[in-house]
Amino acid sequence: MKSMLGRLGIGLGLSLIVLFILQWWVIDTAVETVTEDYVNSRLEHDSETILAALDVDTEGSLSLDVTRIDAIYHKPFSGHYYLAKSDDWQSRARSLWDQNFPTYDTNTDVQTLKGVEQQQLLVTVYRYRKHGRAIDIVVAEDMTPLAQQQDRFESRYVLLSLAVMLLMIGLQAVIARRSLRPLNAVIDDMKRLEQGEDTALREDVPAEIHPL
Repeated sequence: MKSMLGRLGIGLGLSLIVLFILQWWVIDTAVETVTEDYVNSRLEHDSETILAALDVDTEGSLSLDVTRIDAIYHKPFSGHYYLAKSDDWQSRARSLWDQNFPTYDTNTDVQTLKGVEQQQLLVTVYRYRKHGRAIDIVVAEDMTPLAQQQDRFESRYVLLSLAVMLLMIGLQAVIARRSLRPLNAVIDDMKRLEQGEDTALREDVPAEIHPL
């Protein structure tokens, strides 16, 4: 009995642990993907706003009307930065203050870089053409606040999952013990049969035990 219960318990425990790890990986990946997609969508909207604020004069010179850009890009080290550039012109966000825009890979549209104040930046490169000129608008956002929220969510999820897993193991242990009760009855019958107190085993038992 103890051996069977032990095997059932070990099998159930291992199954739940594997399920928990797989579920955690799926949720962690999904949350990270959804978060990055959301930020990228917002950065794309900001890049279009910056593009709309770009003007070309009659001599072909570019200028950027910063009053049309969200105020978050003017606050020092706000975690929101941009760099707009063309062949012979560039403009960067005031939020960079006296820092340069982080060096990024021109061959990769989306990348994660260490930026000003050691912020973890998600950097996205957008390429446009306006008035016949090629313009790159590089927009970045600090992912640290979102990463901290994700960490808090994952901590709560882990604690809740552990509690549920322990509850399920306890519940299954109770179910397993109740399911194995017919074995106790058969053991009692066999003892009485051995001692001559009975002449046959009961037959109202589960199908798995009936051949005995």
